[in-house]
Amino acid sequence: MQYYYDAIVVGAGFAGIRSLQRLRNDGFSVRGIERSSSLGGAWVTNGYPGARCDSPAPFYQIMDETLGSDWQWSENFAKRPEIIDYFNYVDSKLNISKDYDFEVAVTKAEFDETIGMWQVSVSDGRLLRAKWLILGVGFSSKPYVPNIEGLQRSEGQQFGGQIYHSGAWPSSVIDVKGKRVAIIGTGTSGCQIVREIGPSVGSLTVYQRSPVVALPLSPKRSMCRDHEMQITSKERLFAAQSLSTFTGLDHAFLDPTAVPLDSPMRQVYYNYLYEKGEWHILFSNFKDVWHSKSANDDLYSFWAKRTREKVVDTAKRDILVPSTPKYPIGVKRTCIIDNYYETFNLPTVDLVDVTENPLKEITKTGIQSGEVHRDFDIIILATGYHSLGGGILALDITGRNGMKLADAWENSFVSYLGMTVPGFPNMFYLNGPGAPNPRANAPTVIEHQVRWIMATLNYLRKSQIRTLEPTDVAAREWREEILKQWDASLYSLTISMQTRNHACGSKEPLWVHGVDEYGTRLESCLPPALKGFTSQKQKTLCKDVIGEDLTEKGLCGVSNISFHDLAS
Repeated sequence: MQYYYDAIVVGAGFAGIRSLQRLRNDGFSVRGIERSSSLGGAWVTNGYPGARCDSPAPFYQIMDETLGSDWQWSENFAKRPEIIDYFNYVDSKLNISKDYDFEVAVTKAEFDETIGMWQVSVSDGRLLRAKWLILGVGFSSKPYVPNIEGLQRSEGQQFGGQIYHSGAWPSSVIDVKGKRVAIIGTGTSGCQIVREIGPSVGSLTVYQRSPVVALPLSPKRSMCRDHEMQITSKERLFAAQSLSTFTGLDHAFLDPTAVPLDSPMRQVYYNYLYEKGEWHILFSNFKDVWHSKSANDDLYSFWAKRTREKVVDTAKRDILVPSTPKYPIGVKRTCIIDNYYETFNLPTVDLVDVTENPLKEITKTGIQSGEVHRDFDIIILATGYHSLGGGILALDITGRNGMKLADAWENSFVSYLGMTVPGFPNMFYLNGPGAPNPRANAPTVIEHQVRWIMATLNYLRKSQIRTLEPTDVAAREWREEILKQWDASLYSLTISMQTRNHACGSKEPLWVHGVDEYGTRLESCLPPALKGFTSQKQKTLCKDVIGEDLTEKGLCGVSNISFHDLAS
């Protein structure tokens, strides 16, 4: 049996939920597909110890005026269980789950040029058809597993203990008390796991490739229960105003000419921001710290001085917080966390710099690094995700003329507006390649994108337009625009999991001019002009194309199609 909808939404995190809600509100028939068991996106599977959000309330939420009046966060940087509770709250208010199929995965999606529709095959054997395909799979849906010898050995030859990935954590409780544990990776998930389990394990060895920059939580904004920081209507309004800020949070840069780099007042201001905690030292600072290497180095020196004093052992200190920066501060994922560095003062916590002692092999009993072998009971891969496009490419998408998205993106993530791809009509993806996700609040970026998509789809429906697709010229100009931004920023000086094209190993530029400017750019491409796009008017659908059963429903010759009646 075939199922017909106006739109199919893949993913049930912030992007999927907001897209489905807006589509439904505007009268589009829509079905959501989610491979996990419930709403929540990556938070459903990212159940590792210490998992916590690094965007503060009230910015890490869906921007809907019907939500929030009766919701109250207990912490400003919510832990994973409370975030799951929030998604359940959203479902109780908006009844999102009724339009989702859970524990169902997309196996492939193909664009049928004959009728201008997407055919989506799912793991339970159904074939779904829709005019519009919206991908809300995010950047944390496909864990990255490094190519370490021994990791993929056959049964009987592999590591005899347990191996877990932070991005695919089992729902059952993992007992680490008294165990010999290794953690590979010191990104955000690695930091949070170290902080959480460090005091309770028998021994912990952390394998670090590059040092993370960890900033303390705010002493005044850690809790919001008991009326300390409830999500009031004023704060919800402020969350909406975040659409016009650089990061999508409540920060604003200062004019660097106000205080010269060599002025002692710079250090005074750095200290003020550091004491405020969380993101202030990066995003409430002078703007030149993001564009001037000397200004960035100056900020790093201040941060390193404040942070190095937290680590007692000099060898560990030099690995965790080198006096000379390995990369510009802020350009790799920063972790908001307390007591990360102090955990390494425990006698049971060790640290290995894999740039000096490379990971050679995972053996039957542990890890060989450099010339040293260590035995472990548990190995945790905190190695991140295929952040750029990995989750999208896993869907096996085919566009016009049999073009595979994997081929279109083999050498670079070709896109327009960070949402559309030439050769793939009527397809939109959210919070992915070409969008401002390196240092942006994801729900704010998603809100900009969903507003643009809905304005566009409503116009196309009203105008009886069958397909919409970006031109090759528009995509090329978009990439040139992003490259120009990228090359003028400090991001160009390094590579990270957030900017790596795992298909070819190259750096992939992203939009770095801020959430506010991105929103302005989207507004310049709104309908009716739809700058950079080509479209086709609706064609007559004849019975030899879509079948007798559909023509009897009156679809043959109808230009404004809704498949709501056929969805069941």
